[in-house]
Amino acid sequence: MKEQGSHREKMLQQKQALERKLAALDARERERERKRETRRKIIAGAIVLKHAQENATFATTLFALLNRFVLKRDRNLFDLPEYSEQLEALKDTFSRAALPGSTDYTEAARPLPVTTREPSGP
Repeated sequence: MKEQGSHREKMLQQKQALERKLAALDARERERERKRETRRKIIAGAIVLKHAQENATFATTLFALLNRFVLKRDRNLFDLPEYSEQLEALKDTFSRAALPGSTDYTEAARPLPVTTREPSGP
């Protein structure tokens, strides 16, 4: 009986070791994917900013989107004005876009609410 108990204990220790290795592997994969996502965002952002420099209409639209969605804590990164109720009116001007393949702007999706408070937590 004692032999079975020590064998079971050894197997449990092996199981725990494998679970730790799997957890570490999963953590590395999540970190790798997070880095890939960050890189995609940086590249896409650089392309968008470059296009905005070359196309005034696009720059206006980009400014409106940034002004609408960028939180208070990040507004200085884009040299955006402080949020005010006057900007709320601008939100409606740029809140609708045509559905893919459509030129009828009345079919556009309902605009999202503007976030005016800092999110809680880290």
